[in-house]
Amino acid sequence: MTQNRSISPKFLLFVLAVAVAAGALSTTLKVWLLPHARARQVPEQLQGILLDKTKPVPAFRLTAHDGTTVTRESLAGRWHFLFFGYTHCPDICPTAMGDMAAVFTNLEAHPGLLDTTRMLFVSVDPDRDTPESLKQFVPYFRADFLGLTGHIGEIENLTRALGAGFRKIPDKEGEGYQVGHTTSVFLLDPEVRLTALFHPPAHDTQLIAERFVAIRDLYAKEKQP
Repeated sequence: MTQNRSISPKFLLFVLAVAVAAGALSTTLKVWLLPHARARQVPEQLQGILLDKTKPVPAFRLTAHDGTTVTRESLAGRWHFLFFGYTHCPDICPTAMGDMAAVFTNLEAHPGLLDTTRMLFVSVDPDRDTPESLKQFVPYFRADFLGLTGHIGEIENLTRALGAGFRKIPDKEGEGYQVGHTTSVFLLDPEVRLTALFHPPAHDTQLIAERFVAIRDLYAKEKQP
């Protein structure tokens, strides 16, 4: 006898997240393989994480949960971890933000490092994620994390440029929706260029911290005359 089994919404979200992440990885690979790209040597420990060709972030304008305006120019001079998510996310986003809070705790062992490093949570659900709702969600994980929201067009342009993606998934009842989205953590360098990607499903917080320090050290060496 054949039994009909329903597929849970969480499983569908997971499948979509994997598909979106695969699309992001495909986009990244295309960047790596550009024939005119001036590739850098990627140390073995950073392979699969550090891009061998950085990718500039385009101009954008978003609003932070503290009411300030955040643009490409305002990110210059600092390192930024960036995660695309939404406050109504049932599991992936809280887990990722908790992991990043642990990463930043690990980075506190390096004096002064966090003075030039920041975590950004960019909402892919601006219809519901106002600055006020982000203010209730983002600082819960760590007080110095910053939540961003804004016009959907600005968010779409930013995700597209970084090779990320997202899509609304209506609930079966038709009264609400969830959002499938890329689950990678993006790393922008002080020149506001995508320089590395930390992929799911498991974010090893100690390893992310160690590799971030290695990436910073490599960046400093590349800037030496």
